[in-house]
Amino acid sequence: NGQVQAATFRGDGSGLTNISAQIPDSLTLSGLTVNGQVQATTYRGDGRYLENIPAPTGSLTLASLVVNGRVEFHEKVYFRGISSIDSGYRKLVLKNQEVGVDNSSRRYKHNIIFLEDNFRKIMQLQPRKYSRQLNAEPKEIGYIAEEVHNLGLTNLVYYDRENRPEGLDYDKICLYLLEILREHEMILRPDSTYLDRYVEKDVIQNNGHR
Repeated sequence: NGQVQAATFRGDGSGLTNISAQIPDSLTLSGLTVNGQVQATTYRGDGRYLENIPAPTGSLTLASLVVNGRVEFHEKVYFRGISSIDSGYRKLVLKNQEVGVDNSSRRYKHNIIFLEDNFRKIMQLQPRKYSRQLNAEPKEIGYIAEEVHNLGLTNLVYYDRENRPEGLDYDKICLYLLEILREHEMILRPDSTYLDRYVEKDVIQNNGHR
């Protein structure tokens, strides 16, 4: 019923019951390793000492979780109630089993060169209609990652840890479509001013192209 301060605690949690921190409504631990069950309203830390935390009911519900380290999910993950923000466009993307923020500013990039590929190959793709293995409905439409890979369009494919095709970057397909459109414009209107590629002065020139 009193106050407990611990730099490090290790145990199975069997003897820890009804631990509360009423003043100042927080529990701060520099090191904690628990092999049993943990129930917490709020936890803040870097996650270095949290290992093998089970969810006996098959789910783990947290009102608030702040982690400065790494979090791995080996099963399904669902997000509900995601709202937009006013501090600019931020899109979360899943690539190679990692979630990150997609941005386009040069401030976050280096080794910028021109993309060279056989853009016309994208016209060989066949749109498909399918259902997921675990859910016959609803029907979905799209492309098959293996087919895109076999065409050599690897810049559009996500791969798993075994280097197997996992998904497609549909947003990047527009880059290939624009190059095909540019080729058509060169044939129909070779004098079009829109064919002049925009290149900033400090962008590295590649293979003599603009």
